[in-house]
Amino acid sequence: MTLLGGVLRAAGAAILGVFIATGAFAQAPMRIFDAHLHYNQEPNPFYDLDKVLEIFRRNNVTGIIATSRPNKGTQQLVDAKVPGLTVAPFIRPYRTRSDIPTWFDDPAIWELIQTEYKRGTIVASANSTSTARQRPARRSSRS
Repeated sequence: MTLLGGVLRAAGAAILGVFIATGAFAQAPMRIFDAHLHYNQEPNPFYDLDKVLEIFRRNNVTGIIATSRPNKGTQQLVDAKVPGLTVAPFIRPYRTRSDIPTWFDDPAIWELIQTEYKRGTIVASANSTSTARQRPARRSSRS
């Protein structure tokens, strides 16, 4: 190897070291979409809204499909209108844990679904139980 070749190799290695040390080859942070977020409020949320939003920001979460029990948590996430965060609200057709096995047979739940739909909530998201699969949902005659 010639002196010039050695100098060029050393210079190349030094330049490569600078790029690696400064993160010039680092990838841009990955944006995260949470496809099934539960922000339950029963009886109180584990994290308050400001803490949840700070966790999203810190972890580069830019979109969520949000559900909550009751739907208050979903409404809070939508109403926050955080720049850079897209919230797709899903209806969760129960107000409390005790509604889960009976929501499909409760006329008040049909009213809840109608109210949430008018608010702009997108889709019904529900746990399916063997009883729910055997019986059709009861709807109010006022629809």
